[in-house]
Amino acid sequence: MGLGIKDLYTSQEISHLEMILNHLVRSSFTGQLYRDLLENLIVEVGMGTEVLTLPYHQFQSLVTHSLIKDTWWFLLGNGMELKHDITMPMHQVNDKPIMTTFHEQQVPLEVIPRLNKCRPYMKQYFLSDCFTAEGIKIKTHVLQGIVGLMANGYKRPRQGGGADSR
Repeated sequence: MGLGIKDLYTSQEISHLEMILNHLVRSSFTGQLYRDLLENLIVEVGMGTEVLTLPYHQFQSLVTHSLIKDTWWFLLGNGMELKHDITMPMHQVNDKPIMTTFHEQQVPLEVIPRLNKCRPYMKQYFLSDCFTAEGIKIKTHVLQGIVGLMANGYKRPRQGGGADSR
C-alpha cells in the first residue's frame, strides 16, 4: 500500500492494542474509559469475564459497536489474547451467568439474541439475579418485569447502550 504501510487496518489495530494496554494499566481517564467499555462488553454478552476468547461470529450481535468490540474481532482473527483483571463476583455458591446456562443447554444461536434482549435492562447477569435463594422459583419482580437490584451488587459500567450488529 501507499506510504510504506503494508496493511493499514493491521497497523491501526496494533496501535489500538498498544493504546488499550498502555492505558488499562494506568489510572488515567482514558484507561477508565477502556475498562468501562470492556466491562460493558462482558455485561452485554453475559457469558463471563473471558468474553474476548468467545467466538466473535456467535456472540457479536449481542453487543454495542465499540473499539473493544473491534479489538475482540481483531484478536480472535489473529490468534491473540488480551488478559484483564475484571471480575464479576458471584453472590451464591455454584452461581453462573444466565447466558452461559442457555449456551450449555444448546439453545439455538438464532434464539440467543432474543433471550439476551431484556436481560441487561432487567439487570440480570447471574442465575441468582432471577431465581430465589433455593434456586426453585423465579423472583416475583422478574416475573412482573420490574427492574430489581442485581443479587451480587455489581454496578453496570458508565458506558451504556443497546446491542447492534456489526
